[in-house]
Amino acid sequence: RLARATRQGWAPLPPLATPRERTLHLELVAGDGPRPLWQGPGGARPLEAALVDLLASLGRRALHAEGLLWRTLFGLLFADVLFAPVPGMLPTPLRTGPLDLGSPGFVPRRAALVAEVLSALRAGEGPDRLSQAWRAREGELIAGVAWTRFPLADLQAVARDLGGAALASVLEVVAGDWSAAPRGLPDLVVLAGPAVSLPHALPARLPPAALLAEVKGPGDSLRDAQRVWLHRLVRGGAPAELWWVAPRPTAPASAPGPGG
Repeated sequence: RLARATRQGWAPLPPLATPRERTLHLELVAGDGPRPLWQGPGGARPLEAALVDLLASLGRRALHAEGLLWRTLFGLLFADVLFAPVPGMLPTPLRTGPLDLGSPGFVPRRAALVAEVLSALRAGEGPDRLSQAWRAREGELIAGVAWTRFPLADLQAVARDLGGAALASVLEVVAGDWSAAPRGLPDLVVLAGPAVSLPHALPARLPPAALLAEVKGPGDSLRDAQRVWLHRLVRGGAPAELWWVAPRPTAPASAPGPGG
């Protein structure tokens, strides 16, 4: 922000790691308004929804994630940490989280509890712990948890397909800065599945492993928070890509024949 205000170039040191990039071409149906519509197998949809439909038609499941998915995962996997008996942090039983959630003091006050959860996630216990938390707390008001948006099976698939190390690396950052950290996380989580070929894309081959995709349409650019998250994911070994989407060129109309 300071670089923009002073019209100076932004050159972080050391340089930020960059993800693999992919270019896709979709049919732009309506480009006016704040949310252009793109043609997908399910009809004219906003960009992320059109990509989810496209991937589904090819046999790959994807979730439109952004911050809500990660706050839901965090709330369930760290529920016992959120409601741990820390003096002065839960003054009434009606709160959905402790008073210091999102503050610099949240992790230091619960350092051992946070470390235990992160260690379990790195060991691959994420899907089982999600199941346990779901059974124990289903419907309970927990800060950030969207019970009706993401079924348990989808949450478990994210934890399983991304792997424990990647899941822990993301949620460790969320624990340290719950309010701001989820902003800038990639738009889509593409779950593991068969390798497929994306039409009108370069590169076209989508490997079978899960990946996180930040999606950018025409005229859009990466925000600072998105650059930093892509850097974190790449450096942490998480599969991350940057997808540039452009309108698919329309075929020129054929010239009329003689007498036409």
